[in-house]
Amino acid sequence: MASRYVLVVEDDADVRGMVVDYLRRSCPDVREACDGAEALAILEAAGPPSVVLTDIVMPGVLGTTVAEYLRVAGAASVPLAFVTGSPEMAPEGGTVFPKPAKLQALRDFVISHMKPLRA
Repeated sequence: MASRYVLVVEDDADVRGMVVDYLRRSCPDVREACDGAEALAILEAAGPPSVVLTDIVMPGVLGTTVAEYLRVAGAASVPLAFVTGSPEMAPEGGTVFPKPAKLQALRDFVISHMKPLRA
């Protein structure tokens, strides 16, 4: 059974905290990663999430690498949005929220892509 968590990947602790706190009002399981390497560790341990919000430019592993990991791992259908100050680095055709992103817009994206629970 697919996991029903939201993964937020952001190296700026203040931004990450704000997004995570806002999303937790609507989503019971929001996990956070401070960089791409931590995101990959979460994905390996917990399996694919319902939705991913990731920055692109972070120390070490980039958000685009997190997206590529999902594709290679067979989870390319996981909805992913780049929340970034470098929208020009986002893959063509991807969902992008330029920083500073509106919290309501991020929440709406997450809610619209959450998979329904299976009995």
